[in-house]
Parts: sequence; C-alpha cells; structure tokens
Amino acid sequence: MARRFYVWALLLLLAPSATVGQTGSKSAQQQTNAPSPRIKLPAHVVSVSKQITVFAEDQGLAAGLATFADKVKARMLSKLQWKDTWRHPVVIVVRTHTNVVPRASVHSDVFRTERGLKYQLTCNLPPPLKQEEFLRELVGLFCLEIANREHAAAKSEKLAMPPLWFLEGLTQNLLGDVRSIELELVERAMQNDAGMKLEAILSVEQPPPDGIEREAFKAKCKFLFRALATLSGGPHRMQRFLASLRPEVSWRESFRASYGDILRDATAAETWWSNQLKVRAGPSPQNRLTAAETDEALTRILTIEAIHRDPSSKREVVKKIALLDLRRYMDKPGTVEMVEDRIRQLQRLQLTGHQSYLPVLAAYLEVFNHLRLGRFRMLRDALKDAERLWKQIRQQNSQITASLDRHEAAQLNRDLIFLYRDYFQTFEELKTIEQSRENAIKDYLDKFLANGSTTNRIQ
Repeated sequence: MARRFYVWALLLLLAPSATVGQTGSKSAQQQTNAPSPRIKLPAHVVSVSKQITVFAEDQGLAAGLATFADKVKARMLSKLQWKDTWRHPVVIVVRTHTNVVPRASVHSDVFRTERGLKYQLTCNLPPPLKQEEFLRELVGLFCLEIANREHAAAKSEKLAMPPLWFLEGLTQNLLGDVRSIELELVERAMQNDAGMKLEAILSVEQPPPDGIEREAFKAKCKFLFRALATLSGGPHRMQRFLASLRPEVSWRESFRASYGDILRDATAAETWWSNQLKVRAGPSPQNRLTAAETDEALTRILTIEAIHRDPSSKREVVKKIALLDLRRYMDKPGTVEMVEDRIRQLQRLQLTGHQSYLPVLAAYLEVFNHLRLGRFRMLRDALKDAERLWKQIRQQNSQITASLDRHEAAQLNRDLIFLYRDYFQTFEELKTIEQSRENAIKDYLDKFLANGSTTNRIQ
C-alpha cells in the first residue's frame, strides 16, 4: 500500500492535470500552458497517515511539515469526532524563490486527475512560513477533501465549498484557547447592535482587511464554532454539515438540515447567538487570563500618571505617581473618579484574572478604598502588604513556569527523537520503493523531467 501510494502521489504531483473550478483569463492560461523548464526532483516525505506528501529541497523541512500536517489533521478530526477515512491525497510543495516574486507565500489549488482530485498546498520561501497562514490553508484543504469525497467522481467543474466562518472558526480553535484580546474585541462588538448579529458573520465571503476588524471577525468565528460544538450532538452535526455540502448549492441548505431543529428561523438563531456572546464573553473559568496576562493587567491598573506644569519653562510634563503619593492629589478635580474607575477595573480583574492573583487583587482593592475614603493613616501598611503579596506570587509563578519549561524541553527532545526516527524510517522505505519501481513508470518520470509537461490550474 505504501509503495502504490508513493508512486500515485508522485504521479499526481508531476502528471498533467486539470483543476476543478473556474478557468482563468486567456493570458493566464497561455502562461500556464507554457512548457516547464527542466527541474530537479525534490526531496519528499510521506506522512504516517499516507494522505500527505511533502516535496521540499530540504529533507528535514519536508519531514517536519509532514509531521506537523498530520498532527493538524488529527486534532481537527478529534474536534469533529471523525475517523480518518480520507480518499484523496494532499500534496505540500515548498518552493524556494530567488528573483521570482510568487503570487502568495501560501496558496492552495485543487486539481482533477484520472484518479480523482488532488489537493495541493504551495509554500513560497522566502519569507518564512507563518503558522496561522499555513494552518488556515491546510485546514481549508482538509475540509475541502471531506466535503467533496462523494462528488469527486462526478467530473464537475465546481467544488462543494465550506463557508468562510466555519473554516476560520475551526482554524482559530486549533490555534488555541480564547485570549484576553479576543474577549475585549467581542465585548466591543457587543456595544454595537450590528456587531452582535449572527447574519453579519455568516454572510462574510472574504476575510476583512488586517486590523481590528479582522481580529474581531476571527474572534467571533472562534466563539461561533465553539458554541455550535456545545449544542446537542454538536460534533456529529458538524460532520453532517460538512459532508452534506454540494457543488453549486448554498451551504445554508446543509446548515438548515444540520441545525434547523434548534435554530429554527432567523429570529431564533439571532437570539441564541446573542445569548452565547454574553455567556462566552463574560467572566468564566474558561475565559480566565494566564498569570502573566493578569500580572500585566494589574501593572496597567496601578500605573498612575499626572500632568505637572514646569514653573520655569511653563511646559506640561506627564509624570508617574506612586500610590502612596496619590493621597496628595485627592482634592484635585477628577482624582476621585479615577480612583473609583481603578476599583472597578480591579473588581473585574478578580473575575477574569488568574486565581493565584486573587489575594493580591483583594489587597490592592483595600489600598484604593483607603484612598477613596480618605483613610490615609492606614494606607502605608495596606500598601506594604499588597506589595509583599505581589512579590511572593510573582516568585511562586516564576518557579512554576521554570519547572514547566524544563518539562516541556524534555518532552520536546523526546518528540524530536520520534520525529527523526520516523523520518529515517520513511526515507529508507522510499529508497526501497524507488529501487523497485516498474520500468514503465520510471521511463515516464525520466521523460517528464527531461522534456517538461503542462499543468492547467483553474482554481
């Protein structure tokens, strides 16, 4: 099986093929149909699952990407609770460019061959690969392969396309847990009725431009994917939704078939989504900040600045004010309001901050309450207690982090050993396969490399 797959994957990469989808412009077709220059066969590695083949000039890079892609697929299938029953190969091609400027650092194509469909991810170096960009394209290809398994033999010029919100939500969930910045972006969107609409997310067909709008869209897609996963039979509904997509048919038909019994109409769907946003953006154990994030947030709250006017130059200068010295400014306009705002920020941080910082936050709340109520005699001792607790918690967390770093380093070394063991095992298998190739296939490949070939990319 491994030998047949190697030959098949190599033929799929090199043999003439046609891509499923819309054809490009006439000039683009002429460029694509031009004879390819003579090329050198790159290093290649087949993943453990046998679905992924990576071609790269560097064998170590090929092995690393094959392992990474297999892990991405395993995590994705785990979230969907799906068995690995792939039908069509995924090929990753890494190309190093010197003078030629590629159309994109990472892009994907789908080709139709005599055996079915071939999904190809092309990485252009330099610049170095970005994890999120690479992961997004890879997830898109895996989802396309799942959605088109039943339609590959139909010889259609169209593909069943998963919607952008689904692909982005799955990608962001594979990247990690909810971050504090995502909570803040969703909270900001909730202040605007248009920003809370479910339809506003579902109707997006192209990613927003880079910036706050893009990050907010990614955060809401992440929340939406998690919310759908928590519904009754959530993973199985996602399986049904992805597998029931059809070419030239709106994904909304599959969505209604998979979720219509719960999200019966637009009003019910919007009400459900509004409630989900309020729950998921609010404080909860799942949304707690890390110790480092809590420490950073506390530092920002405790940073007090005041404007001073230099008597000699008459210029205004911003200076930081120590908490103990803040009592001298309590009679100035706006100071009491500022102290009350810091108290509210500390109270909110108690709900979302790391649990180890709760005693520190309570101590600093007492400090600010002394300031607000004018209890200046108790201020110095309360501030010393709060600073002592903060220093103690920082030391404890630093020791815990150092211990975890040592454990992760040991685990990483062990993973690298297994990765290189699998790499050398795969390399030896490929050498054996190479030596045992049939003469007809060998002659074809040699002829292909010598004379070049044509490939029509139409998606």
